[in-house]
Amino acid sequence: MQFKVEIAKNLPQVTVDMEKIRNVMLNFLTNAVKYTPKGWLKMELFKKGRQIVYQVSDNGIGLTKFDLENVFQKFYRAEEAKKITATGVGLGLFVVKKFIEAHDGEVFVESPGPGQGATFGFKLPIKRVG
Repeated sequence: MQFKVEIAKNLPQVTVDMEKIRNVMLNFLTNAVKYTPKGWLKMELFKKGRQIVYQVSDNGIGLTKFDLENVFQKFYRAEEAKKITATGVGLGLFVVKKFIEAHDGEVFVESPGPGQGATFGFKLPIKRVG
């Protein structure tokens, strides 16, 4: 497995619960590893406009259109994901979404289709201090 990390320089600070943010980041990373039997993963952290963006891309099992619409729903697991591992009840991404939204952020997912990988990530606003 190839793993690439790209972290932009001079990122502004954001005020968040770092332990929970680490858990969110770890959730996206472990899911990418779990559902990418071989190939590559890419983790990125960068600024886009007035937001900090974190995303993990892979060339793993990918997602159907139905999966894309439901993957952050409580208890949802993609059919292809169930074939790879029987563990999990479909709460991880739901909890991730709730936490990011509580920080005025948003989660996102993109996939060209089954077998073509996916990108999961979140955006957090850069808030002015003072």
